[in-house]
Amino acid sequence: IPHRSTKDMIYNNYFIPKGSIILPRVWYHIFHPSQNPPVELTHDPTIYHSAMTFKPKRFTQTEPERDPCQFMLGFGRRICAGRHLADVSIFLAL
Repeated sequence: IPHRSTKDMIYNNYFIPKGSIILPRVWYHIFHPSQNPPVELTHDPTIYHSAMTFKPKRFTQTEPERDPCQFMLGFGRRICAGRHLADVSIFLAL
């Protein structure tokens, strides 16, 4: 969902004027923007070991890996209002 900047700002040496429409890039590592090159959020090897392997047990451990659902359904004021309904619907369907 697009966001709008509320003031003039500079981000990573880019000038973003007030009122600009911003589309957040959730596919890249937003928590470490200075990382070069950016690491994909759901495939960061420092967080998800063997990210391309189907391993549901990674989320049931005593110290589980970060759940991708925490950012895939948006963030901030415009987070998906139906995220809990979607989660429960999938649980009931399975």
